[in-house]
Formats: sequence, structure tokens, C-alpha cells
Amino acid sequence: MKPRDTKVVLCGGIRTPIGHFAKSLASVSPEHLLMLTINALLAKTTLYPHAVDGVMAGWVGQGSHAPNIARIAVLLSHLPEKAHAVTVQANCVSGLEAISSAARHIVMGEGDVYIAGGTESMSTFPYAIRGDRSIKELRSMETVRANWSSLLEHEGIGIVDCIEEGLNDPVRNLNMAATAEVCAQMYSIERKPQDDYAYETYRRCLTAENAGFTPPT
Repeated sequence: MKPRDTKVVLCGGIRTPIGHFAKSLASVSPEHLLMLTINALLAKTTLYPHAVDGVMAGWVGQGSHAPNIARIAVLLSHLPEKAHAVTVQANCVSGLEAISSAARHIVMGEGDVYIAGGTESMSTFPYAIRGDRSIKELRSMETVRANWSSLLEHEGIGIVDCIEEGLNDPVRNLNMAATAEVCAQMYSIERKPQDDYAYETYRRCLTAENAGFTPPT
């Protein structure tokens, strides 16, 4: 495969409202959020669905209920079945990595039009039973139910909160907040420059909006 000498552009964008944890959007699944976003994007841009070659979707909290959530969203949306789909997991940059992946597919000539972005619903992160299935209590759903009241008495079985587990680095045993503190110390980043950077970001955004520029919604 050889890369094409082609220009890749972002042609439009849309997003769902940002919901609070365990509030009004808590019952909406991430695949449904992605499907709604794709359909709204097609309507907003009048993009012909059959022109879409594929969907790249970032999803941090990947669960077994929607394996390859990008493909699930394709099948639930107005896109054709022929559109290929890839789900990306790169933690906080999953959505950006999905966009980069779409660009690479275009450059390599695998397609011309892609929908790329991300989806997440931390309100639907489950609690999980940890333990291998060599433990007789975990051999099947029937044995789990039969031994439910005494599961945690077994030293090889535990129940974890997938939010806490997913936001923790298992190699260094640090959560995201602690990791940020470590990075700030390693690179001598003080609080004021961080606040100034955030302030400047909002200032530029408001200046552009007041000047008539409307970002994608």
C-alpha cells in the first residue's frame, strides 16, 4: 500500500449535550448516543449515507454488551451495512485518535469519507466480579447465583467499580488525578500557567464567537 498525495479536511461536526453523572442522560447507552450523533450529523450536513466509507469511534469504557461499538452504531444508524467500522481505545485521546485513524485510512486510499469521533457514558459503567472461572463459584451464571451471598468470602473473588478501575493505571497504581500531579512536578508546571492556559482558551473561544464564528454543535 502506498499513501496518496491528498488533502484531508474536517467538513463538519456535531455532538450530544454534556450530561452530569447519574443524572438525566444516565440511562442512555453509549452506542445509542453514538447512533443519535451519527444520524444528526447526516441530517445537518445532508451527507449521503452511502457515501460514507466507514466510522471510527473512540470509546474508553469498552464493555462486552457492545463489542466494536462503532459497528453497532453503524447498524443502528442510517448508514449502509457496507461501511466498515473500527473502535479505538487510547484513554483520554480516544476521540482524537479516531479522527487520526480516519485520516490515515483516507491517505492510504482505503476510503474517501469517514465519520470519526467518540462516545462515552460513565453513568453506565458497571460493577464487575473479578476472578477466574477455575473457581467453581464462577463457572457459570447458575453457580454465581447459587453462591451469591458468599462470593466475597472467597479470596480469589472480588467486586470492583469499573469507573475507579478504569481511571487507574494498573502499572503504577495511580489514578488520573495523581498522574497529573506527577507530570506537573516532573515538568515543573506550576498552577498559574495552567490557569492562564485555560483562561486563554476560553477567551479565544468567546472572541471568535462574538466575531461571528459559530463552532460545530
